[in-house]
Amino acid sequence: MPTKRQIVWDILYPFVFILLCIVIASVAGIIIAGVVTGQRGTDPDVLIKTVPHMTLLITLAAYVIALAAQYRVLKNDRLRLGVPERKWGAAGIVFACIMCVCAAFLWSSLIEVSGLQEIFTLYTSVAEASFEGQNIFLLILTTVIVGPVCEEVIFRVMVFRRARHYMSLVPAMLISSVLFGVYHLNMIQLIYAFGLGMLFSWMYEKSGTILLPVLIHMGANLLAVFSVPLQDAAGRLTGADGAAAACAILAVTGAVSLVILIILIKKRRRTE
Repeated sequence: MPTKRQIVWDILYPFVFILLCIVIASVAGIIIAGVVTGQRGTDPDVLIKTVPHMTLLITLAAYVIALAAQYRVLKNDRLRLGVPERKWGAAGIVFACIMCVCAAFLWSSLIEVSGLQEIFTLYTSVAEASFEGQNIFLLILTTVIVGPVCEEVIFRVMVFRRARHYMSLVPAMLISSVLFGVYHLNMIQLIYAFGLGMLFSWMYEKSGTILLPVLIHMGANLLAVFSVPLQDAAGRLTGADGAAAACAILAVTGAVSLVILIILIKKRRRTE
């Protein structure tokens, strides 16, 4: 029987490791950028402005390092914790994904109109550094494809499943979601990521497949990347305020998907 200290470290280890990967990738990226640009010893903020894609490249490198380094650990976890039984079919996964992506956009919109960004101003500079002026293909590769896969492996397949091995569902969800929020390093994203982390963990538990949280995560990040064009298109379509129109459309889409998902789940239970 493991001690409490061993249990805590077992749960925290993936979180600590991904932070270490980010530190290593950041240091290496700053050194390489300084050598390439001939500005060794320059302030990192200046280097980021000189090499506009450096933030994304560092993040992408950290994700790749983390996934590669944890491959053997993941295999051991499969042997130790077992493989979750897939409970939902393809249709259930599709409609759950649509519903949850819509819910994620609405959650983001709620945070945006709450006024919290005026209190926690760091988020604005982080968002600008992450999205503005970036190569769209590199942005999608990092934030929509590789990022969701890596983060779901770390925070759901590893942190959540390890916590779930030692405790009941709700505490495990809370632990993985809090760590997922803290990982984003600013208050606005902490609040946003905590809410999504609870949703991702719940969907993982109920569906029995990590594919669903990964797809939801990808969809939510894709909407974040294209939120402005989406709002403009919704405004032109409805003639109303763009943001409000986009929220209304996604709310209806999410509600319809939820109804269909409930019908599918009830049908499956009757069949069983």
